[in-house]
Amino acid sequence: MTGRTEELGDVAVWTSGGTPPRGLSEYWSGTIPWISAATLRESHISTSTQFLTTSGVEAGSKIAPTGSTLILVRGMALHHELRVGIATRDLAFNQDVKALIPLPFVEPEFLTYAILGKTPEILSLVSSAGSGTGVLNSDRLKKIQIWIPSRDEQICVVSRINDLDVLVGSLAATIAKKRAIKQGMMQELLTGRTRLSGYTGLWRRVLFSDIVTPVSERVDPGRAIGRVVELEHLSQSTGELVGYSDVRSTESLKTSFHSGDVLGKLRAYLRKFWLADFDGFCSTEIWALRPIPKVSDGAFIRYVVEEDAFIEAASTSYGTHMPRSDWRVVWLFPDEGVAHVARRAGASVAG
Repeated sequence: MTGRTEELGDVAVWTSGGTPPRGLSEYWSGTIPWISAATLRESHISTSTQFLTTSGVEAGSKIAPTGSTLILVRGMALHHELRVGIATRDLAFNQDVKALIPLPFVEPEFLTYAILGKTPEILSLVSSAGSGTGVLNSDRLKKIQIWIPSRDEQICVVSRINDLDVLVGSLAATIAKKRAIKQGMMQELLTGRTRLSGYTGLWRRVLFSDIVTPVSERVDPGRAIGRVVELEHLSQSTGELVGYSDVRSTESLKTSFHSGDVLGKLRAYLRKFWLADFDGFCSTEIWALRPIPKVSDGAFIRYVVEEDAFIEAASTSYGTHMPRSDWRVVWLFPDEGVAHVARRAGASVAG
């Protein structure tokens, strides 16, 4: 076997990004994708939800050329995942991301996969800033050692991994199909159109506020002990919790929730929800919904908030470009005045 061990700091040129002034539209109306923690989520990166102009890049960001490896070095996500991807086109990026431009003896995709292969070791280096944000120290990261085989072997390794990516993609398509089937079945079961064997009692239509109340208890994290759930800890569409932090590592007010409450992000269209199985605290950007005793339970509410009709009603915008749920709207769900789709499928309970 030929090859050698190299430190990450010696196999690439490291560059830092930045953010141009937000208030100047001439910086943010371009065609250059701008990568941040929110958009660094795939192993191959070509676009973003925000774009810079050339003057925007010059005013405060930096270009990562095609073939660069982007790695998140600051963000809450670092407490539970490593975000790394290869730029498949020239991209701009912010100060929470580092761009590693591989030296000539390193195949670009090989570098990306080599870093991903070191995920446990790299995540062990993550520390917390004052706000609880995860931080990867660049000097320590540069000391991580990776194996560099011959260029031909690097290319073969990349080809094999890409073949596996294709397989994973086909499995993801199958999972998406199964989720669509689940959504259809939920629509049937949660509206009473399809009944389970042995149940014949009448259903009655109720308002969402008849079966659940939003938790309003706020706590000072400096005086609390326990686990805190932040936005990034809620997995999208799966209903799973992917992590949590110590409430004492945070600074802003939190909402207190109990086991059995349903947590959901205010931006309901992102489909982030979780049925709590422990008492704890959560960001005020998350709803904590408490089932009304003897009327409903958390398991039922958890599926109601996953309904397409509920998502549409809850995503009603009130003056922003990114709709946030307004309890004044949702508590009426599925009232006639909320949304026409909600008239067909709403919260129903057996009566």
